[in-house]
Parts: sequence; structure tokens; C-alpha cells
Amino acid sequence: MRQTSRYQCLGKEVNQEFSNKIYTTVWQRAAKANWMPFCEARAYMHTLKLQSQAIWNKYKKNKLIPFDIPTNPSETYKSEWKGWGDFLGTGRIATQ
Repeated sequence: MRQTSRYQCLGKEVNQEFSNKIYTTVWQRAAKANWMPFCEARAYMHTLKLQSQAIWNKYKKNKLIPFDIPTNPSETYKSEWKGWGDFLGTGRIATQ
């Protein structure tokens, strides 16, 4: 019976972790090339019931937003953008 050293096992775990990171990075880049359409992104955000842009920023920072929703939706969806209240579903309109 062949024995496996601790180093070999550790190497396999490290390689698997590295492989997973590469896989995730590839899918993140693919998602950015194919953003979710605005109406779908807005509908998804409504299901989260986020109450403000500040909470959105916390979700974004903690990577809780799907990769195919842009981190700066006001720029990406500029032509459809009506404000954070519309996008998040709060109905709030920012004061001018």
C-alpha cells in the first residue's frame, strides 16, 4: 500500500483551492460581459428588500450581489436608471 505524505495532501488541497479561485474568476468576468438585463436585475433587487444605497454598498462589499448584476448599476444601466428607490424597490426619491 502506498502512503501519501502530509505535504502531498496539502499540495492537492492548495491546488484545488487555486483551481476554484480561477474558476470563480473566469465566471465573474463572463458575468460582467453579460450583465443581467435591467428589468431582471431590478426585480431581483426588489426580492432582497434592501432599504437604502448604504445597505446595497454593504452587500456589494461582502460580495452578496450576484456577479451578473453590476456593482455600479447607475452607470451600467444609465439609459433605464430612475434612481436607487426604483432599483431597490423602496419607492424613495432622492431630494434634489
